[in-house]
Amino acid sequence: MNPSTAQARAIVRALAKHGVTDVVLAPGSRNTPLSIAVFQAQPTMSLTVRIDERTAAFTALGMAKRMNRPVAVLCTSGTAAANFYPAVYEAHEAGVPLIVITADRPDSVRGRGANQTIDQVGMFGSPIRADWDLPLAADQDDVYWELGIAQAVLAAVGDEFTAPGPVHLNVPFAEPLVPPDADASWASSIVVGELPIARVDEDIELSVLLNDLKVSLNGPRGVIIMSDPHSAQGALHLARTLRWPVLAEPGSMARVADVGVQHYATLLSNPDFVNSHQPDVVITAGRFGLSRSVAAFVRNASAHLAVGKYPLDADPFESAQHHLTQMPVASGITPAAPEWLASWQDADAAHQSSCDLFDAQCAVSCVHHFATERDQLWVAASMAIRHADDAFELRGALPMVFMNRGANGIDGIIASASGAALKHSGRTFLVIGDVAFLHDLSSLAIPALEKRPDLTIVVLHNNGGQIFKTLEQGADEFSHLFDRVYGTPHEVDLAAAAEATGWSSVTVDTCDDFMRALQDRTHVIIAKVS
Repeated sequence: MNPSTAQARAIVRALAKHGVTDVVLAPGSRNTPLSIAVFQAQPTMSLTVRIDERTAAFTALGMAKRMNRPVAVLCTSGTAAANFYPAVYEAHEAGVPLIVITADRPDSVRGRGANQTIDQVGMFGSPIRADWDLPLAADQDDVYWELGIAQAVLAAVGDEFTAPGPVHLNVPFAEPLVPPDADASWASSIVVGELPIARVDEDIELSVLLNDLKVSLNGPRGVIIMSDPHSAQGALHLARTLRWPVLAEPGSMARVADVGVQHYATLLSNPDFVNSHQPDVVITAGRFGLSRSVAAFVRNASAHLAVGKYPLDADPFESAQHHLTQMPVASGITPAAPEWLASWQDADAAHQSSCDLFDAQCAVSCVHHFATERDQLWVAASMAIRHADDAFELRGALPMVFMNRGANGIDGIIASASGAALKHSGRTFLVIGDVAFLHDLSSLAIPALEKRPDLTIVVLHNNGGQIFKTLEQGADEFSHLFDRVYGTPHEVDLAAAAEATGWSSVTVDTCDDFMRALQDRTHVIIAKVS
């Protein structure tokens, strides 16, 4: 057996042994040893193939988010690897375990004009939790590769001090790149092991923290602001125990009726409401701040506790007096007076909206209402997530809601939702703006031999980047340049673009037609909204 084949098989065995069973592949030549090894390792190793590297990386990211476990993504050498970068940064900022494997040329030909050869050593820089430039296969035995993979998986899943995130393995392969024959019997010895699990911290008593902040334990008035789904269970228990309102972003898994406040961003934009609802303490969990009013509320809080692991420290304004790795527990504290939570929810009830006209917020609300607890919802950044923040109702049985909130980019969201859909038994819905849809249009091009995800994409189509009208550059004095520089009307037939890649599509502009398209399981629904 040639060294590159032996190395590739050792890496695949080690990935499985340490709990990684999903690999997303972008085709190429230099990654041939690993590509063939992963293919031969099926079904123990699950292989997903995508045409381009950017789509492959975001598909792996979506899988990892849905499963809450590391997924490997593999590409050939050269600029192919650079196309992983946006997904790597999102994985870093969002704390998603992603194992990035880039094939490379041997060190002896680097920097000498060899085809598809760039400097890949440490190419992803600061977003990477750990980085290895591995030696050629002929220089090491199988134990070396197993130990390297073990370290990589451990770094990807994180520990008590560091959040999960991306790791990079740069793997040089020398020719020959293909095995001597097509025999795959070696794969029968692959054994799937357990993922390493980080130590769980001991309970943190909220009473100790409040005493330190000079906050009374007799009915303190608190507010919990949520964006981190991993903290949802603890946050809801704390809120229900102390009768505190929860201001939960759509992806927090904490948007519930008994303690939730749906239209919190609107309420906090009212100075009179804010002045009459000053809390004794604010707890934030994860990255918050879809709304400027929420950001101002936290910045001005007299006491602030931030929950999250690095880099998810939930403290962008450096206003927190304490940084916690998990939600505290509330023994020894008297609950707030019932009027505290009731006053938030009564004010919230006065802001309920209707769908008299078919607009973006109505479409988003309809999708959330249509989805069941067996489904999952993905929401793109920009205006889509802001509509969801206001339109997603408070529910008892919640669909899972995901978004790429680490770096808040609009790129790769179709691929991310597609990857998550492959790992979900129910339906997956994606709400996305027309610019973000065009940005990731190539992710609709799924190879014919690959499984198609059960994905319904709702495109909020207003012909350009209308979010900028809500910002300073949307003021009247900039109207003469707005469309050219910000709005960028594209006039693209989005339905035709979707159908060109084999996805059924329909364009709607009424609530009835929209609901009919959801029921008919149309793949891409173009919602013409203002």
